[in-house]
Amino acid sequence: MFNNSLLALLLGLLINTQVLAEQIFIGCSPGSTAGQITALSPIEVEAQVQVIVPSFLWFRLGDTFNTVNTVSFEPLPGSTANSSYSGTPPEIGNSIPVSASGGSGSVFVKLQANCGQITLSTTVDNASGLSNGNPGEFINFDQITTTTDNANLAPPVLQNSAIADITVPITNDVVVTDWEANWTYSYKNEELPVSGTYAGTVTHTASCAP
Repeated sequence: MFNNSLLALLLGLLINTQVLAEQIFIGCSPGSTAGQITALSPIEVEAQVQVIVPSFLWFRLGDTFNTVNTVSFEPLPGSTANSSYSGTPPEIGNSIPVSASGGSGSVFVKLQANCGQITLSTTVDNASGLSNGNPGEFINFDQITTTTDNANLAPPVLQNSAIADITVPITNDVVVTDWEANWTYSYKNEELPVSGTYAGTVTHTASCAP
């Protein structure tokens, strides 16, 4: 038989253990009472996300990168040098436009930028016109016309000097530009120049608004 004192001790330990468990449970659930469980408060944490986009300007004119396309015109294709004619006059200087030879007249153009409004400026290498290398013998740059298949990327009107700048339309409500086009060149054929091969360089410059 258990001693009464030992039994009282065991019952005391059991009661103290139950109270301690309740105290621990209550301590893990702030605001709870004995026999009641309440929901824990939400905890918010944050993560910051950022995308760093550099400003850029990209301009391409031609079939491939870093290649200067040559657009050639032959008012009398297949003729030989110093040809003689009788009857029908040669088709030089008769104001009938001449397309570029060898399919060289259509040049691919692409312009992309996110740095602001884009302006295209154009210069020519000789204010007298295309030259055949002989003094005083030129064809004016305004004899070369350029059309586009995308009005948003219009080519400049060529002339010997003071070529007007072109403001390129933005692509959307923000100042971003993303256009491509094909510029097609032709020769007006309004002049009767001295024989020779006339050449000139047209330089287009795209720049962002400050």
